[in-house]
Amino acid sequence: MTKGWILVAAVLVAACDSGVTGASATTGTYPLKSINGESLPYTISGSGANKTEVLDDKFILYEGNTYQETGTMRVTVNGTASTVPISETGSYGTLGTSMTFVNSAGTRQRVAIGDGSKITFVENGLSYVFRK
Repeated sequence: MTKGWILVAAVLVAACDSGVTGASATTGTYPLKSINGESLPYTISGSGANKTEVLDDKFILYEGNTYQETGTMRVTVNGTASTVPISETGSYGTLGTSMTFVNSAGTRQRVAIGDGSKITFVENGLSYVFRK
C-alpha cells in the first residue's frame, strides 16, 4: 500500500507542476500600448528641437523563459531626427504576478507586474504598459 501512495503522490506532484515560469499562458507578444497612460509616440525627455520619443516597442516571451524586446525610438537634436533601435534579449522568471527580466549580458535587471495579458514596468517615474 505504501508504494501505491508514493506513486499517487508522484503523479499528483507532476500534474500540479504547471511550470509557471515560461508557461504558455505567459508566452506571447506584448506590444507597448501606453506610457503614463498616453498612447505612442511618447516623448520621454526634452521638447521641440531636442527630444527623445518612443515610437514603438514590444516584448516577445518564449517558452523556456527567454524574451526579446524590439522597438524604435526617435531622437531629435537641433531639429534633426534619427531613429534608434530598441533591442534586448535575455531571460525572465515569474513568481505570482511579479516578473523579473535579466538581459543576456547580465548587466540589466528589470522588475514588472504581469498577469498573462499585461506587463507593467515602472522605471524612472514612467509607467510602461505592454498588452497581449
